[in-house]
Amino acid sequence: MKSGAILRSAAAVACACGLAHAQSFQGIGRLSGSTVNASNAFGVSSTGDTVVGFSNVAGGVEACVWTGPGTIASLGHLPGATVGSYAYGVSGNGAIIVGQSFSTAGQQAFRWTPGGGMVGLGDIGGGAFFSQANAISNDGTVIVGQATSANGSEAFRWTQPGGFLALGDLPGSLYSSVARGVSADGAVICGASISSNGTEAFRWTQAAGMVALGAPPNSTPYEANGISGNGMVIVGKLSADFGMGSAAFRWTQATGTVSLGDLPGSATAGNALATNFDGSIVVGNGFTSLGVEAFIWDAANGMRNLKAVLLGLGVSAVANWTLNYATAISPDGLVVVGTGRNPAGEEEGWIARLNAPSPCYANCDASTTNPVLNVNDFVCFQNRFAAGDPYANCDNSTSPPVLNVADFICFLNRYAAGCT
Repeated sequence: MKSGAILRSAAAVACACGLAHAQSFQGIGRLSGSTVNASNAFGVSSTGDTVVGFSNVAGGVEACVWTGPGTIASLGHLPGATVGSYAYGVSGNGAIIVGQSFSTAGQQAFRWTPGGGMVGLGDIGGGAFFSQANAISNDGTVIVGQATSANGSEAFRWTQPGGFLALGDLPGSLYSSVARGVSADGAVICGASISSNGTEAFRWTQAAGMVALGAPPNSTPYEANGISGNGMVIVGKLSADFGMGSAAFRWTQATGTVSLGDLPGSATAGNALATNFDGSIVVGNGFTSLGVEAFIWDAANGMRNLKAVLLGLGVSAVANWTLNYATAISPDGLVVVGTGRNPAGEEEGWIARLNAPSPCYANCDASTTNPVLNVNDFVCFQNRFAAGDPYANCDNSTSPPVLNVADFICFLNRYAAGCT
């Protein structure tokens, strides 16, 4: 989740992306000053109008932010470094950006805001100085990543009032863990840790601590890269899936870890990197006869080549690009960002806008078992409303508060109309 400027209320921000743009594709450009023309995109705001990543500059790379055509700008770096910073995550409204920068102390996680600029977070303490921020909650209050502690390399959860909270690791082997994703409310974290089984994906909550997800039969260690906004779905990479290399996976409490496979055409090397608010859409990269290519997955269509999907929508701007990695997706699943090769053969970050799907709106939980519409859909809508999910803006209002009783009335009317 699947990056900006003006602070707004969480609910208003979360629903702004309901005002979807027409399908389109464009590169984010790059910063100037380097003989190497390259940029990478790693995060997108809930509104789908801010992208963060990094770009080559003279002497190295710098974190950058994109808010529209021709707007790519450097976020700078922490004191003590002449260059060297990377942006990996952004809050829902695009106003808070996190990542890592070189500094006087060493490699350090940072938090960037328009008013305060880039501020180092420090580290856990007790070990060699190192920290890296990989993801941020929707409202920007919770940051997760990896730092060096007295125990070793350790996943962390950071808040402004509490500072660093070390999350521990899975038992049985070398002490090592990293947090790579966090739910919209900051309560659920995913990542990878080394256990007696090797590298394993984990799900962390304050109540349960760090819990391994478990692997399906005939599979070996794997890692989690992203988590849905509601904290219910985790995605990542499953290694040696049925002895055939790596495969993308999707995990829920009900299904456990399920392989999504890979794109056809070559060796199996799938990797899921991100998912939308309810976990119904997954993006990442696979391996085809052309090499590494970005994919998009949903239950109805399975895994599809993202470039082919865009071309099928008539988005001709992508024709001469190679889309290598889809790294982030907006909560509504309509905006995907990543990195690829532009028509000149240069590495460049990109942003793609997809058509809004046309499912039965009242089927909030996307169930297929009869009756399709039932009480679970009311519970689903209530939960999405409480979480500030763009889906809950049933009447597509833009006047604050964007989410209000009118949305419940709208949902009731849509439910009564049924699925036609």
